[in-house]
Amino acid sequence: MNKGYRNAILTAVILAVIGVVFVIGGILLGGVSQLKGADLLHRLGIARYDYVDKKITSSSTSTTAADAAYDADDIKNLEINLGESEVKIVKGTGNKILIEADNTVVESRVDGDRLKISNDDDEYLNNANIIITIPKGKHFSEVNIKLGAVESTIEELNCDELDLKLGAGELEISEGNIKDADMEVGAGELRYIGSINGDLDAKCGLGNMSFKLDGDEKDHNYNLKVGLGHMLVGNDSINGAGSRNVDNDTDSDFKIECGAGNVEVLF
Repeated sequence: MNKGYRNAILTAVILAVIGVVFVIGGILLGGVSQLKGADLLHRLGIARYDYVDKKITSSSTSTTAADAAYDADDIKNLEINLGESEVKIVKGTGNKILIEADNTVVESRVDGDRLKISNDDDEYLNNANIIITIPKGKHFSEVNIKLGAVESTIEELNCDELDLKLGAGELEISEGNIKDADMEVGAGELRYIGSINGDLDAKCGLGNMSFKLDGDEKDHNYNLKVGLGHMLVGNDSINGAGSRNVDNDTDSDFKIECGAGNVEVLF
């Protein structure tokens, strides 16, 4: 075998290995599982789902009515698990947390001081959308959000602790006021505008994360790691494999990891 053939075979093997790494990375970060209900896979024939048109109904044990309402003062923690539905969290003027849903089945219930909102991930619902209205300025202790392959928006979010997992969808948080945040993006896109005053643990797989934060770059310490992607933090950038630690002698620690995606943190 001449040298030209050997080089061609070696190149093909390397490209194949890189492809496998990308596929495995996407699966581990939840991209494929989140995409299972997406319209793209349905059209490609990779996953088959029957379109259904369902309206929510009432239940005595849990609320599934379109006009579900809860006293905001009684709710300290919020848990949202809405895999395949478009979600809009908007600011309200009253003192009620309201839940409205169209073309999907939503279950909401209160467990102590925690409001849990979820729907069925196993059934593909065409054009499903959910609107959650939260009183302006409402502050939560803990907020847990898990979203799938859809486009979602949050007008305002105030909490001490945020645990966010985004699969292959898009999420924009317009006014965030968070102390500590744990954010993970698979193959999706997260845009965050606001403040993170405590610690940030951010992981980006194949997708994109962008932060426009209040304050100054020197308000935080940084532990940065990049695989095959790109990261920009203030005026500091990392392209491809690399890592960086910056100690600004503060109480706020930002740990940010980027696989093969893009992360941008601006001030």
